[in-house]
Amino acid sequence: MLEFGKLPALAELKTGLQACGIAAKMDIHFERVFGTNRRTGRVNEGQATQPLPARLWRSWLDFPSRPNLTLTSPNRRWTMCTTCGCGQTTDQVQTIQAAPASKEVVMRGLLAENDHQAAHNRAHLDACGVFAINLMSSPGAGKTSLLEATIEALKGELGIAVIEGDLETENDAERIRAKGVPAIQITTGTACHLDAQLVHRALHRLDLQGIDLIFIENVGNLVCPASFDLGQHRNVTLLSVPEGDDKPAKYPVMFRASDLILCTKADLLPFMTEFAPQRAEQHLRVLANAAPFLLVSARQPETLTSWLQWLRDELRAQRERLHAGHTTRPNLQGLSEPQADREGAIPGHTHGPRHAHV
Repeated sequence: MLEFGKLPALAELKTGLQACGIAAKMDIHFERVFGTNRRTGRVNEGQATQPLPARLWRSWLDFPSRPNLTLTSPNRRWTMCTTCGCGQTTDQVQTIQAAPASKEVVMRGLLAENDHQAAHNRAHLDACGVFAINLMSSPGAGKTSLLEATIEALKGELGIAVIEGDLETENDAERIRAKGVPAIQITTGTACHLDAQLVHRALHRLDLQGIDLIFIENVGNLVCPASFDLGQHRNVTLLSVPEGDDKPAKYPVMFRASDLILCTKADLLPFMTEFAPQRAEQHLRVLANAAPFLLVSARQPETLTSWLQWLRDELRAQRERLHAGHTTRPNLQGLSEPQADREGAIPGHTHGPRHAHV
C-alpha cells in the first residue's frame, strides 16, 4: 500500500486533482518495469495541503524513476506519457499494458513498438512510390498556411495528400480539402504528438494511387514529435519569426531532428527587427545540423521557390533510390535502438490475414 504522505509528488498530484473537482478516492496504477519490478498499488487517502492545479500535469516528473501513471476517477481516465506528461494515445496505453513484466517499457519498449510500425508504414509508402514529409513546429507557426500555398504552387505538377494532427477539430483538414486535396484528420485528444499507429490508420483511409507527396502535419509541439518515427522519409521543422530566433537553442532535440528548417512568416521581418535570421541559423549550426535554412512566407509566393525546388529534388532522389532497391528515413532523436545508416534496402512489406491497404 502506498501513502500519499510518504510520497510528496503523489500528495501534490492528489491535491491538484481534488482542486479540479475530481473525487478524493482514486486508483493510481503505475508501471515500474525495470527488470521484474512491476507493481500495482491502491493509494490511501491523504491529507490535502494546498491546491496546485497549475502544476497538476507536471508533478509526476518528481516521482522517482518517472513511472507511467494512469489516473482513474469514477468518470475519467488519464494516462500520462513518459516522454512529457501529455496524455498517451490508446495504442501506447495498450502497448504498455501488454508488455511482459521483465520488459523496460518506460520509453524503450514504447518506442520499439512505434519504430516497428513506422518501418511498416515506410515500406507501404515505398511500395506505392509515395514520398512522406513530417511537418513539425510550435502551434501557430504556419504549417497549414504553408501547405495551402504549396498545394497551389504544385497544382497540376504533383499529386499531394495530407494527414493532419491536432488535439481536436477538423479545421485544418477542411482547409486542405478546400484546395482539392485529400486530407485525413487525426484528433489525438490529449496526446501532444502523432505516432506510427495513428498514421498507419490514416494511411488505410487514403487512396495513394496518383499521389507523389504526402505531408504529415504533426501536432503543434517543439518537443515530443521529434522522438516518434511515423514512417516518413524527411522531417521539416518550421520556425516562425514571431517565436524568436533562439528556438533552435531552446529546443535542440527538435532542430537536430530536422532535415530542413523553414523560417516562416518572413514577411514580418521588417516589423520585427529583433528577429535575426542569421542568429537563428547560427543556433542551428551549433547543434551540428547542416540542414538548409530557408526564409519563406505563405503570403509571398516568390519566397517559396527554394522550398518547392527542395521538394522536387528530394522526390527525384527518392525515386532513384527506390529504383535501386533502397529507401531513406529521417533524422530521428528518439529511436529505441542506435540509429544506423539512414539509407538502406527496402524491408519486406507484409500484412497478416484480413489486413490490407486501400
